[in-house]
Amino acid sequence: MKGPITKYERHFTEKKKNIEKFQHLLHKENWKVATTSDEPNTSFNTFMDTFRYYFNTAFRLKITHERNSLKNTWITKGIIISRNKLHLLCHIKSSTVLSMKSLNYIQNYQKIYRKVITDTKKKGGRQNCIISHRQK
Repeated sequence: MKGPITKYERHFTEKKKNIEKFQHLLHKENWKVATTSDEPNTSFNTFMDTFRYYFNTAFRLKITHERNSLKNTWITKGIIISRNKLHLLCHIKSSTVLSMKSLNYIQNYQKIYRKVITDTKKKGGRQNCIISHRQK
């Protein structure tokens, strides 16, 4: 596993001070420099350079580090369906009195579910992992 991922982010809504600072900087700027040139491209580039400078001053880039999170890429549609069914069975088991046959069915279902989970986790990063399949 690699180290943490470094990202550069700007936070605009975090503090209103940044937005007010940006507006203040733009307001106090003398824009005649950008409008006095005879060339439209020069005027535009001067404007953009000034705007970008104040933007970067007011909204500085912040370095953030993200941990490499292991996303559950191994979870398939079938596992989600089985998990939901297992939750339902466990709820029924805790709320009502069931026959021995029903309790054995639930216990067997839990064992199979655990086995499927461990097998799928082992195959997790491989592309031959089944994305979805039909539940029987």
